[in-house]
Amino acid sequence: MKFKHIIIANLIFFIFLDCSNETSEISQSSELQATYDNPFTLRLNDASQIYMQKSTQGFDISRNDKAIVFIFFTTWCPPCLVQMNYLSQFYLNYQDDFKIVGILMEDKTKEQIDEFVAKNNIQFKIAYGENNFYFANAVGYIDSMPYILILNAEGKLIQYYSGLIPPEMLESDIKRALL
Repeated sequence: MKFKHIIIANLIFFIFLDCSNETSEISQSSELQATYDNPFTLRLNDASQIYMQKSTQGFDISRNDKAIVFIFFTTWCPPCLVQMNYLSQFYLNYQDDFKIVGILMEDKTKEQIDEFVAKNNIQFKIAYGENNFYFANAVGYIDSMPYILILNAEGKLIQYYSGLIPPEMLESDIKRALL
């Protein structure tokens, strides 16, 4: 009988121990999520930078006066290359009206990025470095590549896509961001 009480007491102890660990993990997760509200800088392959911060509507982008499309990608992803080809064509057609920035989700040197851009005839700037991963975490729901965010000139999120998107749909939403 005494042995039975010891087993029950241990089970109750472990149940409460697990609950407190879950609570601790949840509060730690909330603290981590809150850190993605800090301002950050994206470093671009043309030596320029984009200063931004997460906001309630999307992202505040310093000195920005145009709609902007961010495409999160990897160099080894075939759908990413297809999507970037579409975006390069849109950029050539509408470059006076909006910006496109590729967000590289790999660790590559500037030389490797320049080679990739030249080889694939990419017409827009590419951000590289650890702040790209910070940006992805600030977005918070990137589940596949390519991943596209379309923001208007005020930084308000207009549309996001996960995976390969038909060019007509993408062009329509880019035009919507220009309004």
